Amino acid sequence: MKIKSWITLFILYFFVTISCEFSPEIKIPEDIAAMEHVAVFSGKEAPKGAVSFERVTSFGDTEDFYFGRLGDIAVDDEGRIYLADSREGFIHIFQGDGSYIRSAGSKGGGPGEFQTINSIDIDGSYLYVMDLIQRRLTAFRLDDFSLAFTLTPGDENNGISGNPTAFSTLSDGNFLVFYSSVIQEDDAVFRQEKASVIDRSGRVIHDNIFTFKPSRVTYLETDQGFVNIHFPFICRPVTHTGPNHQLYYGFNDRIFIQIFDMDGNYRRAIYYDHPNVPLNRQHFLDQYRQNELIYEALRRFEMPARMHAFSGIIVDDENRIWINIVNDDYDTAEWWILDDDGSRLAVFEQPARKSVQFVKNGYMYVIEDDEKGAREMVKYRVILSLES
Repeated sequence: MKIKSWITLFILYFFVTISCEFSPEIKIPEDIAAMEHVAVFSGKEAPKGAVSFERVTSFGDTEDFYFGRLGDIAVDDEGRIYLADSREGFIHIFQGDGSYIRSAGSKGGGPGEFQTINSIDIDGSYLYVMDLIQRRLTAFRLDDFSLAFTLTPGDENNGISGNPTAFSTLSDGNFLVFYSSVIQEDDAVFRQEKASVIDRSGRVIHDNIFTFKPSRVTYLETDQGFVNIHFPFICRPVTHTGPNHQLYYGFNDRIFIQIFDMDGNYRRAIYYDHPNVPLNRQHFLDQYRQNELIYEALRRFEMPARMHAFSGIIVDDENRIWINIVNDDYDTAEWWILDDDGSRLAVFEQPARKSVQFVKNGYMYVIEDDEKGAREMVKYRVILSLES
């Protein structure tokens, strides 16, 4: 009996000691503490390793074509790269070494033509392209890039509200389509984003399977009326559909990523106790100093005390999670690479003008400026070194 009591006291002492050692360092919000299957980490904990990058090739203007505006990117299993020119209505296709293959699509309103391109994706058979203005999803065959079919991804008659803004292909051949609409609550206006599952005929299979926390729409009152401007310091939902056909979602007021399956079921989450940096009010005022109307309106605007926590999520084909963390240097972008379990593998920084777009097959694709100041897509080999 005495032995059992001693063991019980030892176990109790052990857990109390562990709790006292770690609990003060990691602050968990009440709503997150009440959830199940949440991996919790301290932002002060050092990463497990380091990462470096080796430039491989670039994709930019040539004698045969030029980019109007670099848009979305997709990479197939053979390493071919698909780059959307969102303004000119083309998808340019390259070999992995940077050599040009051909283009698909064109500017216009007919079949296989686009007013704008806001999202592209691929599966084993098709290249899919979404045109926000025409509310249309177009499929090209991958073997010869001929037009295969088009569809309209749902409408109000199917319980869908808002405009389609992005999509992802699913393993069953259907599509997860994201919609954005504006709603009003009392005197405030919000942007509401939802996602529904659509089949290849455009029919809604599951309407509003995901509904994300709405973000505030910012209106500035000027002498000429109200102007709607999207400021980065306004918190919003950030989503990414991973290669494992799971949805990664976080409202970016904190580093809290929830992971769902494509039936809308919550699976697990990752939380980092990491402080949001203070907002530099003067920095944002300086961005509009040349526009007197907006500058004066923004000067009267009540900005938040702190910035949002992160700007973007990318999940690579090894289920590693890349998060663009907001720091106090507006000229620098900070990225964390997390393992699938949420533990931090590496941290790196790069100039804010470089924009990481996609990671697959051990390569990172970044929009940046060339030596002449023109925008191009650059392919880097990812070299991740972990401590043994």
